[in-house]
Amino acid sequence: MTVQQTPAGWYAAPGDPAGTMRYWDGGRWVGAPTPAGGSPTSSSPVVGSAAVSSSPVVGTTAAVDYAGGDAGYAPFTPGRQANVEQPPLADGWVRIGGRIIDAIVWFVLFIAVSITGGVAQAIAAGSSGEATAATVVVALLTLLVGVVAVVAYEMLNVSGGTVGKRLANTVVVKADGSPLDTGTAVRRMTLHIVVQLAFVPAYVLSADAALIVWIATGTLWWIIAIAGLAMVFAHRRRQTPWDLVGGTIVVRKRR
Repeated sequence: MTVQQTPAGWYAAPGDPAGTMRYWDGGRWVGAPTPAGGSPTSSSPVVGSAAVSSSPVVGTTAAVDYAGGDAGYAPFTPGRQANVEQPPLADGWVRIGGRIIDAIVWFVLFIAVSITGGVAQAIAAGSSGEATAATVVVALLTLLVGVVAVVAYEMLNVSGGTVGKRLANTVVVKADGSPLDTGTAVRRMTLHIVVQLAFVPAYVLSADAALIVWIATGTLWWIIAIAGLAMVFAHRRRQTPWDLVGGTIVVRKRR
């Protein structure tokens, strides 16, 4: 497919409300959405309007190739932009259902890693059963493997979606509508990685200090989770904290 830069103009921007258009300056989206039914008062937005994306729209034959075409929507062709159906944002309840499925997969991964780590710690402790430097190292490695396992699972979003996303018929794309890449997918998992690694001090501190770490980190995790639940309904683009960090949105695939 031959890829060209889309010329400046008023187009339907991915993730914006239906029936609106936004100005594309040739390199990024500028300004706020404008009702498509009315004619813009000028050929470009007021100078100083906020730019919301630095990623160009691609192609004249398939300009916004959502998730490698997996979303199943019509090509976006300059000259008829306002008539092209943009993938709608995924419904909040649908996203929650998909996340519950993924959480089950996470739990299975966690159990598998925990059992393996527990056996390794028992072997490291030997007949005494007491904690040693070796058992602490094994515990930390177990935590690290668990984090890597979950991040690796979420990397499935780059190639079509996790189990939950596939069953919910949704797909993660960049905020500008372009396909998700590995770097963006990893950045989207930053909050999860940080929260999980925040448990590390609990393995080397005294029992009382470790308890404080567990409570504080667990509380942080719940705050982020609850915020995510609220934002899939309240946020204009239904972006959760991890979507905002990663610069992503979740859209619905066409059945």
